[in-house]
Amino acid sequence: MTMSTFPAQQLTAVVMYGSLALAAVLVVLAIMKKSVPTWAMALLGVLEIGLLVIGFQCVRLWVQGTAPAEPVVFVCYLIACLALPPGMIVWAKGEPGRWGSGAAAVALIVLAVLIIRVTQVWTGGITQ
Repeated sequence: MTMSTFPAQQLTAVVMYGSLALAAVLVVLAIMKKSVPTWAMALLGVLEIGLLVIGFQCVRLWVQGTAPAEPVVFVCYLIACLALPPGMIVWAKGEPGRWGSGAAAVALIVLAVLIIRVTQVWTGGITQ
């Protein structure tokens, strides 16, 4: 099995660290019993755009002949990554108190883990 490099490594790192930073801010807001502010929802939208770009780059490379190591698992993880930010926005708007911020923070941590798994499944192993 040959290991290929992930097509969007820098953008993936930016999205992953951005999600962790936003999760930290939302944890503080949850502790302060505040709801998710509009600017945080806008940042979730920016993360979603980054995820879409990553997805398009992966699909482009796949069409050109470089397939992920585990295609079915890769597609499932990618769909989960793309579905998580819109779900967070809906949940955060539906929970106007601290629980919206807390749930969004947990979901952002899950998103960071999913991004790591997407890169591992693409390459067939643990990435640097």
